Amino acid sequence: MDEQALERLMMDQAMGALDADTEQLLAHHLARDPTAARQAEEYRQVVRLARRVLRAGDAEPVLPRLQTARLQCMVSRRRQRRYLTAASAIAAMLLIGATLFSVATRTSPPQLMSGNSAMPIAAGSSASPPVSQETSAGAFWSARRLYTQTSRGAPQWTLVWNSPAYEPRVP
Repeated sequence: MDEQALERLMMDQAMGALDADTEQLLAHHLARDPTAARQAEEYRQVVRLARRVLRAGDAEPVLPRLQTARLQCMVSRRRQRRYLTAASAIAAMLLIGATLFSVATRTSPPQLMSGNSAMPIAAGSSASPPVSQETSAGAFWSARRLYTQTSRGAPQWTLVWNSPAYEPRVP
């Protein structure tokens, strides 16, 4: 017989949950196996002691009663603290967003032209504007620098920018 199945049967017998046929078969097996009989007797003693302890139910409870009002107050305070924290975080995000929006709308784009911004363009002029020699190959480009380089002659406002990875150029 399987040890686990035998152990379950012995526990059921100790608790009085076996039917008569199964109990007779188990008693026959225990008569032939002295170690299993000792184990069955130990189970019976444990069950007897447990029932005796459970019958003495007049003993004082070990744990005091929970203070439900205090616990409910603590839970409600935690909930309020959570809501206040979330509300203050939302208010801070809105304040930061409003500040950034006001700063972004007040600043004007950089002025490309200084002084007189109107420059007459000669009709039919096909000469390309001269480019100054102060530009080095590795220098950063800017719209102001391109304007100062091209504004010395008759300006033709053609800016060739093939890719953001390359410097724009005026042909």
